[in-house]
Amino acid sequence: MLAPTAFLALAGFPYLLLGLPFFGINFLHQQTSIATFMYQYNAELIPFIFIATIFGVKLLIELSAKWKLNNASMAFSILLIFVSLSNTFLGPFTTSSKLNQFSLNEHVAIGHELLELIPQDSSLSADTYLLPHLAHRSSAYMFPRPFNSSFDNKTEKDPVDYVIPDLSQVIPGCSKDEYAGYIVEFLKNEDFSLYKQQDTYVIFKQGGDHRQGLRNLKEFLKTQGDSLDITADQVPIDREYATNP
Repeated sequence: MLAPTAFLALAGFPYLLLGLPFFGINFLHQQTSIATFMYQYNAELIPFIFIATIFGVKLLIELSAKWKLNNASMAFSILLIFVSLSNTFLGPFTTSSKLNQFSLNEHVAIGHELLELIPQDSSLSADTYLLPHLAHRSSAYMFPRPFNSSFDNKTEKDPVDYVIPDLSQVIPGCSKDEYAGYIVEFLKNEDFSLYKQQDTYVIFKQGGDHRQGLRNLKEFLKTQGDSLDITADQVPIDREYATNP
């Protein structure tokens, strides 16, 4: 967490103490993702780290002047610029994410168009990459919630009107096989039917013809080969149903 400031925040240690409650929450928490700067959990620490850096550099410059070290201000400035650029190219968002994920391509445009089809008062479950665009709704889950209780140790669940996974995007912290397993498990839920399919997005809606929806999904997956996270063979249609529609 101090690496983006070249650890110069340590020179302003008293100001780091202002963020001690937040450091405590991070260091004492059992969930490792809380203590990494990959996620939003450390947002409260950012002001204290950079304020400590500012006063830490000020202190070091004053000490450098006392020790008659020339160009100390320039040296610290160059160091911070270098470290900042290093974090830009070697930081979490460039090493763990593909930059093309943030481009406004045709796939993204189709996703936005499909989300417009969902009524504003509907509850839903969507994958990680779609959910931020739907989080303003009063009832929104990150798929496979609320259908898979082991995913978050939650047994109570609200009714969901729509389920919207993107079959080309594996959710973070989940392998391709695990994600396919969550989707296959959901497909066994007869309360939902396939409402809309376009590109690699699929929308399921409460009610409708569940089995016909599985047929349509199976035919779509046959055209995709192994390019998606789930194959046509994984769609749970039994033999009797498959031969006698």
